Amino acid sequence: LATIMKLAVSFAVLALLVVVAYAADPTPAPAPAAFSCTGKDATGKITYKDPSSKKGLSGAWSCMKYHDCKDGKDTVHNCFWLIPLRQYDPQTRSCTWFWNANCDAADKA
Repeated sequence: LATIMKLAVSFAVLALLVVVAYAADPTPAPAPAAFSCTGKDATGKITYKDPSSKKGLSGAWSCMKYHDCKDGKDTVHNCFWLIPLRQYDPQTRSCTWFWNANCDAADKA
């Protein structure tokens, strides 16, 4: 039992080191573009993905937001409901299960 515990602790420490090394990337990420309603549908019936949506460790969280424009005013919506299993899919313009969402896709024309 002690050997199993040592192995589990070693694995946890290794996983933590990998996460820290991944997060310590010295290159700063470019600032995400701000969403603008300029040139967008003004009825509020068409939704648009958040410009900061991306894949990766933070992608799962950033892919949950989307926008609509009503009379030129931006309204932010969120797919998050209790647990983070739903994300915004730009191809269907709706919240869907994360395994069906394609965060990298452009908004459907």
